[in-house]
Amino acid sequence: MGRKIAKKGEPAAFIDKAVICDTAGCLYWPYAKNAGGCAITSGKEQYVSRIICERVHGPPTPKSEVLHSCGNGHLGCVNPQHLRWGSRKENVFDEIKHRGVFHTAKLSKSDVKRIRQLAVTKSHYQLAKMFGVGRTTISGIVARNWWSWL
Repeated sequence: MGRKIAKKGEPAAFIDKAVICDTAGCLYWPYAKNAGGCAITSGKEQYVSRIICERVHGPPTPKSEVLHSCGNGHLGCVNPQHLRWGSRKENVFDEIKHRGVFHTAKLSKSDVKRIRQLAVTKSHYQLAKMFGVGRTTISGIVARNWWSWL
């Protein structure tokens, strides 16, 4: 799916139509996307999913993130039926559910399980060095502050 060069007013018109979209399938943004594949506006580089979610579901709280029930936000889906406000924790959990791993995670589920097993005999410093992450990451995993569902 190639990126379309936008003529003046086309992105705004697309957003206006997307807000009233009544299809069940994904609605993909055909214009600019960031490095992660998320739909953005040019210029100020705002996330299109945030613009649409706010127009359809009202303003977010300061810490709200847009969640995609389809799991295709990274492909540029902006269908308002797939969007809702949620917390950071919900967004990370959704991404793991849809994609198997959080996109910025260095560790897999099996790494996390192994870290917890090894924490009995190895220091957090040793584990951090073994897995290529910081000691605070290891501490958060062992204390179940991160990856708590695992």
